[in-house]
Amino acid sequence: EAIGGSQKNFGRMMTQKARALGMKNSTFKNPHGLTQSGHLSTARDMAVLARHLFYDFPQYYNVFGRKTHMAAGKRIRTTNRLLSSYRGAEGMKTGYTRAAGYNLVSVAARGQERVIAVVMGGKSTRSRNAQSVKLLDLGFRKAPTRVAVRKPVKPGLRRTVQVARAPLPLPRPGLQATGFARVAEALGPAQAQAALPEPSRSAVAPLYAERPRPRDAAPAWEVALGDFKRESDALALIAALTLSDAAALEGAEMRITSGKAREARRYRVEITGRVPMPPARACAAMAAIEENCRAME
Repeated sequence: EAIGGSQKNFGRMMTQKARALGMKNSTFKNPHGLTQSGHLSTARDMAVLARHLFYDFPQYYNVFGRKTHMAAGKRIRTTNRLLSSYRGAEGMKTGYTRAAGYNLVSVAARGQERVIAVVMGGKSTRSRNAQSVKLLDLGFRKAPTRVAVRKPVKPGLRRTVQVARAPLPLPRPGLQATGFARVAEALGPAQAQAALPEPSRSAVAPLYAERPRPRDAAPAWEVALGDFKRESDALALIAALTLSDAAALEGAEMRITSGKAREARRYRVEITGRVPMPPARACAAMAAIEENCRAME
């Protein structure tokens, strides 16, 4: 919202960038990729994007091949099983939504050859992976050994892209200010606004973004999850909730609170929801992530 003025406008910026990269059949309606009417892409466009990532950001390419990563005090394991089972696999991106099915952009290298395979709409991770292996094998069988390297071009995007200067987002009604809005309270709006980057000169980002409009207040529910000895465990829970696609968490505000129980400090995650529903139903929607969920009085 700070870059594009709204999620909708940021989706337009994503679509403009996709067109400039050669992704002709992709339209982005939101920045997170969850199901929305008109939000779509193709296997070919995802392959184009993967090729750009390899050539345009070689310093970050190793990230896609990591099998584990420490986050919020816990070791998170990759969902890309090809990294451990397919010779030469370098990774890239797994994905799943109920509407799109199981998806995988996979890259593998053998000798001087590197192959990109894209599978969309898989019925399971196993079928998705099996189809990806077939495509990679086919690519290595047919790929020529000697061929001129033609790096992708980025028409109209040769300069470094900077974000637009945007006014400070307003806090949601009835909730405490978070993020940059909280900084504004401490420093004063003028000083906080001055800390924002200069307007962009790129063809993608707008020169000015309108102030994001706060969401209308809706009947809220509040629940508390977990009962942890370590704050890092509460952070890990927030990370898991953020990555989930639970509809109950749409627009929800999450925070960590602490208190003493039996002379020992304990941590929990408190959530204020914006999708009207009983707290018990909200807890049921998140039961797969954290069983210890109760309504707050």
